[in-house]
Amino acid sequence: MEQTFNTSFERQINAAIEKVWQAWADASLWSSWVFMNMKTDFRVGGRYDNGKDEGGEYLEIVPMQKIKFTWEMKRYRPGSIIEIEFESTGQSTLCKLLHSNLQTLNDVHDAELGWNWALYSMQCFLETGKPVSWEAWENKMVLS
Repeated sequence: MEQTFNTSFERQINAAIEKVWQAWADASLWSSWVFMNMKTDFRVGGRYDNGKDEGGEYLEIVPMQKIKFTWEMKRYRPGSIIEIEFESTGQSTLCKLLHSNLQTLNDVHDAELGWNWALYSMQCFLETGKPVSWEAWENKMVLS
């Protein structure tokens, strides 16, 4: 059996769980913080596509609690899974993301870069109304 890798992230967002949920569930909102032309059929068995040869299928949706979907990219081998859990912590929300079944350590590195940026951009979008572009994120990382 081939070895696979996982990576996980947590981000506390100063927004109600309903807003954080909508940021993932509504394609127009998702497009706002990841800067992609997102198209989605947000239901179990439905598919999503971000217009950049990345997409997948929704495997599980539990409103305000969990979203699980496949992550299909040309440069990764198939089988990668994203699981996002939402936990209300009063006026804020803890967003936990697990990216599992990655094939190589390079895939883990790429996922860590991408998801750290995406979650930070979502947090900025929900807290200030201003997402952070990938370029601005890269410049911030180089400067720190």
